[in-house]
Amino acid sequence: TAHLVFTDQHGKHRQQYLHSAPAMPEALYSMAQQVVIEPDGIVSFKLGRQSYRGVLDYLVTKGTPPTKGKLQVEPISDINGDGKEDWVLIYPSGERQTLFHSDSLQ
Repeated sequence: TAHLVFTDQHGKHRQQYLHSAPAMPEALYSMAQQVVIEPDGIVSFKLGRQSYRGVLDYLVTKGTPPTKGKLQVEPISDINGDGKEDWVLIYPSGERQTLFHSDSLQ
């Protein structure tokens, strides 16, 4: 999670957290079930029989749209070094966004 530190009009330091968000929230909400985006940026949802929980990457890359034109989730190697495989969300537009899975999120 990134954060922004600034000084308010009274000279007091303030901190605001900047959480990542789904690149296409409308696709996630319409195609997945039990979608929850928590205030601390943790995203959980169920797609088909599989449940997912993690933190989305800020980076969204372009790619080829999925053949069925629906949201897909594919496993990828462990990107964040926690020993668990992560996932990539492939949106109907072809945009891709990593979902980091971690033991601390269980």
